[in-house]
Amino acid sequence: MELNFQKDELLKALQRLQSIAATRNTIPILSNTLISAGDEGIVMAATDLEVGIELKVQGTVEEEGSITIPVRKFLEIVRELPSDEVRITTLANDRVEITYDRGSYRIAGLPSDEFPSFPEPSGDCLLMDSDLLVKMIGRTSFAASAEEGGFYDGVYFHLTPDSVRMVASDRRRLAMMSERMETPVEEEIGVIIPLKAVNEFAKNFEGTGEIKVFIQENQIMFQGEDRTLVSRLIEGNFPDYEAIIPKTSEIRIVADTQEMLGAVRRVSLLADPKTLMIVMDISDGKLILSSSTPDFGEAYEEMELKESTGQIKIAFMARYISDVLRNINCEEIVFEFNEPLSPALARPSDSDNYIYLIMPMRME
Repeated sequence: MELNFQKDELLKALQRLQSIAATRNTIPILSNTLISAGDEGIVMAATDLEVGIELKVQGTVEEEGSITIPVRKFLEIVRELPSDEVRITTLANDRVEITYDRGSYRIAGLPSDEFPSFPEPSGDCLLMDSDLLVKMIGRTSFAASAEEGGFYDGVYFHLTPDSVRMVASDRRRLAMMSERMETPVEEEIGVIIPLKAVNEFAKNFEGTGEIKVFIQENQIMFQGEDRTLVSRLIEGNFPDYEAIIPKTSEIRIVADTQEMLGAVRRVSLLADPKTLMIVMDISDGKLILSSSTPDFGEAYEEMELKESTGQIKIAFMARYISDVLRNINCEEIVFEFNEPLSPALARPSDSDNYIYLIMPMRME
C-alpha cells in the first residue's frame, strides 16, 4: 500500500481517531487505526469495541492495500513533521514507513484482518440534522454521570411519533430537550446511548448536514457523507422522567443568564468543600447568593431579577447551577420553585423545549 496525504488532512483524521481508540486495553489491535485504500478512496477507522468511527480521508492512492498502525504514535509523528505532504508505505512484516521530503520513520503495524469489523447499516433509518443533535447533546449530556454507571452513564434518545428528545440524569438532576420531528416515526423508540458516544458525535458531526440514524437491537449508527459513528447501547429501561417533572410552581424568577453565572462562580469560591453548597434567597425582586466555609469565610452577592413572584430560601450544589447557566444558551433564564426541599426547574425564557430539574440540598 502506498498513500499520499496533505499533513493537515491526515492530522485532523488522526486526532478524531485517537480519542476513540482504546488506550488501556489488553488487545493491542484496539490501540491501532485501520487504514484501507481501494476504489472508494481512503478510509481510516478506530474502535474500543463500545464506540467506533470510520472516516473518509482525502489523499492519493498510489497502491491499494490495508494495515493497522498504533494511532497515538502515528499521530505524534505526523504532528511534528514540518512538511505539508506525508507519504505512507507498507513494508514487509507489517511495518509501515512514514516519509516526507527530508526523512522517514518506520513503525510496527498489525495485519488489518485482526481489526474488528464494522457493522453494515440495515433496516429503516431516520434522517436528522447533525447540528440539531449536537445542540441537544450539548444541552443535556452534562447532566449524565460516568460515576453512577448503568443508564445514568448515557443519554436517553427518545423518539415519539412527533418529537425527538434527549434526556440525561445523574439521579440528583435531569436535563431534557425536545424538538419536533419533520418526518414522524410510526412507533415510539427509546434507547440509551453511552456518554462517550454522544460526546464523540458532538465533536465529529458538527456542520455535516443531514445524516442517517440506524437503530438496531443493541447498537446505534450515525452515518454522514464522509464519516460513520457506531456505538453499543446501554441495556436497561430509562426511568419515567416525565413523572418526576413538577407540573405547577408557586414561585418563579427570571434572571440574566450571564450575570447570574458570574455571581454563582464567584460565590462558589467560598463554598464548603465538603458540600459545595450555595444558598439562593429570593424576595422583593432580588436574588441573594451566599456561601460559607469554616476554613475560609463567607461570600454574598445580590442581583436584581428581571421578574419575580413569591419568596423562598433554597440551597443547591453550586456546580449544578453553574452547569445549566453555562449550557442553556439563552439571554434570560427562568427558575421555578415550590418548597425548599422540592425539585426546582430551570428553563429558557424564550422557549419551552428545554427543562432542567435540580434536587435541592438540606440547609443545616
